[in-house]
Amino acid sequence: MEQTQIVSPSDKGYTYFAFISYKSEDEKWARWLKNQLQRYRLPIRARRRGSDVPERCSPVFLDKTNLTPGVLDESLRSELAESRFLIVICSRSARAKSDYLNMELGFFLDNGGSPERIIPFIVDESRDPVAECFPTALAELCREKVIVGVNVHDAGKKAALLKVIAAMCSLKLEELDSDDKRRARKMRIAGIALAVLLLAAAIVGADYFRVKTDYYVDYTEVWGVPVGIGKLTKAEAQSMSAHYAIKRSRGKVIELRHENAYGELKSQDDYNSFGVSNRPVGALYTYIGDRLDSVTHLDASGQPILQGDYLDKYTVDLQVPTGEGENTRAFSLDAGSFRQTAGALSYTNIDRFLLSYDEAGHNTAIRYSSGSRNDAAADAEGVGGMLFELDALGRCVRAFTLGYVGRGSNAESMEDYAILTARDGVAGIAFAYNDSFDLSEAQYIGPDGEAVTGSEGWSRCVMEFRDHNMVRRSYYAADGAPTLNSYGYAAEEKEYDSRGNPVRLRYLDADGAPTCGLLGFAGWRAEYDELGNQCRRSYYGADGEGVLTPSGYAETVISYQGRNLIRQEYRGLNGEAVLTAGGYAAVEYEYDEHRITAMRYYGADGESVMMAMGAEQRIEYTRGGKIRRISCFGTDGAPALNARGYAIEEREYDKYGNCIYIRYLDPAGKAVLCADGYAALESLYDEQGRELKRTYLGLDGEAVVGPEGYAIRETELDADGRAIGYRLYDAEHNAVDNAA
Repeated sequence: MEQTQIVSPSDKGYTYFAFISYKSEDEKWARWLKNQLQRYRLPIRARRRGSDVPERCSPVFLDKTNLTPGVLDESLRSELAESRFLIVICSRSARAKSDYLNMELGFFLDNGGSPERIIPFIVDESRDPVAECFPTALAELCREKVIVGVNVHDAGKKAALLKVIAAMCSLKLEELDSDDKRRARKMRIAGIALAVLLLAAAIVGADYFRVKTDYYVDYTEVWGVPVGIGKLTKAEAQSMSAHYAIKRSRGKVIELRHENAYGELKSQDDYNSFGVSNRPVGALYTYIGDRLDSVTHLDASGQPILQGDYLDKYTVDLQVPTGEGENTRAFSLDAGSFRQTAGALSYTNIDRFLLSYDEAGHNTAIRYSSGSRNDAAADAEGVGGMLFELDALGRCVRAFTLGYVGRGSNAESMEDYAILTARDGVAGIAFAYNDSFDLSEAQYIGPDGEAVTGSEGWSRCVMEFRDHNMVRRSYYAADGAPTLNSYGYAAEEKEYDSRGNPVRLRYLDADGAPTCGLLGFAGWRAEYDELGNQCRRSYYGADGEGVLTPSGYAETVISYQGRNLIRQEYRGLNGEAVLTAGGYAAVEYEYDEHRITAMRYYGADGESVMMAMGAEQRIEYTRGGKIRRISCFGTDGAPALNARGYAIEEREYDKYGNCIYIRYLDPAGKAVLCADGYAALESLYDEQGRELKRTYLGLDGEAVVGPEGYAIRETELDADGRAIGYRLYDAEHNAVDNAA
């Protein structure tokens, strides 16, 4: 097999061939250009001219931030200084909001970059691109230096790409253009030959070219590519609550899906109930030749949430598709982290994985890092990586959290890490599997591998399966005795229909008797529509009879439009409409393409009813899918104050996706005090996603005492960076001792 060698610009003193600077509005063009540059193979004739001409223009750094003007991020400074060329995506958006692009251009020039190595890439049609599309600093530079831009609309996408490559490699466009035409002729000839071959091999070779789907109980990864474990027939998969589907084309895996029996993407809730993994609901894979180039993780609606670009087979660079304040916290490419507590609400600066593999290509360790220099990074709990022990199939049998203990900042050596133990004594978790490849046991362990009890109240969990559907889950103490978990039950049992839908669930105590535990009901029964949507759920007590839940209802009836839940009704023991503890008997939902955009509440009489948050809420999102604004309306459909004293809630986020500012407004959009006496809440997070400071603000923007008896809360950290307490202050920054 031919081995493709990519000549790195680091051989000439640079880490990157180019740094692409752009505004978020032009991200589609920036990502297209990056992918095309890294995939284009320069002609052999040009490479024979000298060692300065590489085989590929790779790697290219894509500036994935969208920061406001200020101090340029330290990691971006490093990447700019280590980039041979600066490519600026020029558009009307870049011109209108060019402050940050100006900063990047200035830093590039101040750190060894020359105007000759700046390439404007013009993506908007314009009669005068310099005046209408160039960032202001670049336009001013053009008055002093001759800087020739590449205009997509003048040249076309293919020619524009070749012009950029020619400029970076000091080649004549004709050298690339003629080679491109030769390639096109060869492709046409090859296409004809291939058609003949395909026709001749249609009977024996068609399988290779079509997309083929196989079904599995589980999977592992070999050099980042999923490999199925426990193959299933399609009929078996269609009777299971969940399975994995792996799609292949031309001998390569192109998609991984965690599906229900209907072939719909399904969340990993069951698998992640122990925090076993951050496995994606779905994943798409792309390649350069035979090498895995990138993986894109999808959510349950099929939308991209994270992309990992493989800089090499040992390093994955994370990206958020929108480039707008998002969760860039680490996701696992194999077994993953079982600690997902504080990190679920706050996001860190982890944007790169450093991977270790065994000889079979199975991932045995992950170290979290940040920036091009691979600086050590950690999440809010101080976890800086994971260590995995694997079985012969590559499945994780023990996973430990790691903490960084090195003196420097570089995360490349495993010697700089040690097993990290939480306050409850848990340092890892051990797993076992049954003969049918189902995950059958989870055991919390300490740093010595001995059994310990986790914060959920149990030490060991045992799962039993029938036809790969889990029918019982039992919890045990460290001494092996049945024990109650934090919800007040020791076991749960499930029954399924022929399509793997759970139709009955019951909770049991340590003696195996039905119990309501702390939930207020001993189980439920469910019905499903033809698409597998749960359309009815009824709750019952320990005696098997219907029971009102603590929320005030005995049954829910749910309506759908396709896969979207559009109405949920709450009923009593006799099937009549009842008010829930929240004060409504039904709620309706509206959606945009992917998210809920409105909720309306109704009483038992079917009329609109005013709730704590209004009779109707309308929700607006950032481009990245985070809530930007919640607006409240009354029963008459007009903007109205809710029970909390405001009509509008607005949120702002930092570049990692942490919510750093919440403000409350009246129906006219003016600042207003909420019911707890403050008009805004401001938070400051560090790069690990820890909230370092919280401040309640009044109408004048000054600190005021909040609902917990303080105006300012500062987090105290121990030597390992873990939160150990808080310092509380009043509005004048005097210490407060007795806050609520």
